Amino acid sequence: MYERTGALVQKKFREYLLPTIMTSLAMSLASVIDSVIVGNLLGDTALAALGLSGPVIFCINMIYMLFGIGGVTCASVAKGRREGERANQLFTLTMAFGMGSMFLFLIAMFVFMEPLTMALAAGDAQLAGLTADYLRPLLFTGPALMFSSGMALFIRMDGSPKSSAVIVVIANAVNLVLDFVLIRFGNMGIAGAGLSTSLGYVAGAVVVIPYLLSKNRS
Repeated sequence: MYERTGALVQKKFREYLLPTIMTSLAMSLASVIDSVIVGNLLGDTALAALGLSGPVIFCINMIYMLFGIGGVTCASVAKGRREGERANQLFTLTMAFGMGSMFLFLIAMFVFMEPLTMALAAGDAQLAGLTADYLRPLLFTGPALMFSSGMALFIRMDGSPKSSAVIVVIANAVNLVLDFVLIRFGNMGIAGAGLSTSLGYVAGAVVVIPYLLSKNRS
């Protein structure tokens, strides 16, 4: 009686395709261009310090993926089962524990910053100093990343892939613009690169506000 077609699936696929590509592209290009800017404006040693900060950045991303991607997956399953209250609870737990973990990691990193950077730099005091200068402002990226990009995941799940992509694209675009401005004109050195990343995700968090004020969100 009813013919099964793929029209709905195709429509949803097209709706999510471009925003997904834009999100992945923005996140992938940002780290590459960030390194290009630092290398050209500050030299090889600063670029090496950027590379040495990799394990710390991976830890921040690990926390984000654990709570953000894990949480939105569980909430998606609950929403698909029409369990709205459970989906809301999972959203709250994801953001609360994700933000809390980011702040705990930030505090721990500030306490162990000196021995950690010296170990990463294999005892090279100058390189360790540059790595610490970059990491201090960068650590605040964690809470901002969890809020802005974490919310972007839930907004995407809530049926607004374009709004989700805009948050991530703006965060990374602001990061790259401020990278150049703070290093080239603000004379902040490698600390400017770390600060620009944090401010980029703060800008992304601001874009979340219209969604939070919307009466249409689930």
